Amino acid sequence: MFDIGLPELLLIGVVVLLMFGPEKLPEIARSLGKGMQKVKQAQMQFQNELNSVKEEMKVQEDDLVEDPINEMKKNVIRNVDDIKKNLRNLNNN
Repeated sequence: MFDIGLPELLLIGVVVLLMFGPEKLPEIARSLGKGMQKVKQAQMQFQNELNSVKEEMKVQEDDLVEDPINEMKKNVIRNVDDIKKNLRNLNNN
């Protein structure tokens, strides 16, 4: 994500050690770990929310698709009407 290598991490560690001293270092690391945990939890919640919205949209999309049985009924009715019309035309001729 940040492309930070070992030399950069060592430099950051030395700077933090010089700024806060060795007494504060465990407390800072603990706070950093808790912050990372909160970020991961927020990321998981966001992902779960996206998945639920995606599922909800899929259900709505499925509702938009017509029922195949109703479509077949419409086709049968259309065909019967066409047959009736053709029979009338034959009788009239």
